[in-house]
Amino acid sequence: MKDSNMPRADFITSMILIVVGVATVWNSLEMPRYENQGGTLLDSPGIVPAILGILMVALSLVVFIRSIVRRGYKLGWNK
Repeated sequence: MKDSNMPRADFITSMILIVVGVATVWNSLEMPRYENQGGTLLDSPGIVPAILGILMVALSLVVFIRSIVRRGYKLGWNK
C-alpha cells in the first residue's frame, strides 16, 4: 500500500475498531457481577474485557485523530 493511502486506511480501520471496542465494553458490562455474593467489582468476569475494550477505543481514537489531521477522511469515492 502506498504511503498516500495510509491515512485513508487508518481512518476506516479506526472507525471499525472504535465500534468493536465499544461493543466489547458494552458486552462486558452486561456480564454478571458477584457483588450480591460478597464479591467486589474487580471480581466480576467482565473487568478484563472492559479494560481491553477501553484501551482499544482510546488507541483507536488516537489513530482516528491522526488520520483526520492527515486528511484521511477524503476517501476519494467521487473520482
